[in-house]
Amino acid sequence: MVCQDLVRYYDRRGAKPNCLIKIDIKKAYDIVDWEFLEEMLVAFGFPMHFMKLVMTCVRTPRFSLMINGSLHGFFAAQRDLIRGDPLSPLLFVLGMEYLSRTLKKTARSNDFKFHERCAEFQLNHLCFVDDVLLFSYGEYKSIYTLMKGVELFSQTSGLQANKDKSEVIVCGMNDREVQRVLHFSDFKRGFLPFRYLGVTICVKKISSLDCEVIIEKMRIKSICRAYLWKGLAGFEGSGSVAWEEVCKSKKKGGLGIRNLEMWNVAAIGKYSWAMATHKENLWVYMFGDDTQERLQAIRKYLETSSSRSSRTITDNPLFQPSKRVNPVQIPLPFGNDSNFETSVKS
Repeated sequence: MVCQDLVRYYDRRGAKPNCLIKIDIKKAYDIVDWEFLEEMLVAFGFPMHFMKLVMTCVRTPRFSLMINGSLHGFFAAQRDLIRGDPLSPLLFVLGMEYLSRTLKKTARSNDFKFHERCAEFQLNHLCFVDDVLLFSYGEYKSIYTLMKGVELFSQTSGLQANKDKSEVIVCGMNDREVQRVLHFSDFKRGFLPFRYLGVTICVKKISSLDCEVIIEKMRIKSICRAYLWKGLAGFEGSGSVAWEEVCKSKKKGGLGIRNLEMWNVAAIGKYSWAMATHKENLWVYMFGDDTQERLQAIRKYLETSSSRSSRTITDNPLFQPSKRVNPVQIPLPFGNDSNFETSVKS
């Protein structure tokens, strides 16, 4: 939603120079440097015994090759995180925190200017696992400074941008500046609309059709019912027992399966509580300026529980754009970050 709000002026005549860079991390889990992960654990202050246990799990796996139906030999990896290991996503997120803090330091450089409507929040990136969006003022110097932060992260962590999937999207910039950016980044030029985390990012208000992929993925209840009663991904008809009974705790005669509709209500309530209490986070600062109006809309949305299952994701009042943005300073999530030093390994 933040990204959607920032690009809505990109197609307007006379738009201010702005740049958005969409970065896809290449083979994210396969090329993470182990020394970098260990340094991150030290930087975050984890106990030494815990770090030794974690790094033992990371370094000790061995692999075999199957040739003509038989296994041959064992060999150790030099880097990477094992896919499917529940520890791997947590370690990867710690590594991406280094990128986030590096970019925050980059934003304090005199050579960097913020994307339109981002200076108030000191916002120059959004990151979800290995999908990264960078925001900058549409000039070569600012974009170059921001990309130097990404380069520092790559040299330190071993993680590289996939140049075939990474894109530079601009507005209000002259062609010469754009070509300079494309040349030094080696990314291709992208255009709106594009997809980020399954949602179409475009200049117009997103519709139910744009969110169809997400809506399809959110139909977990029907998938769970089908698997429980038929062992399939989907089926039509009613189950042997009402789903409300299945979701009850085992003490009450159910199977203890989570009620996703109630979980969704709780998740929405978390955001409404953050707005009501003026919690210091990006969501509240970007979309919480008309708090009372939004809280009333959310309350009305939650009260209509009888028709909630037939609603689409865009019916949710949290998906409506903000009327304006308050010029407030967002504090860093881990304090002033003064002791977190970035360095390039030789």
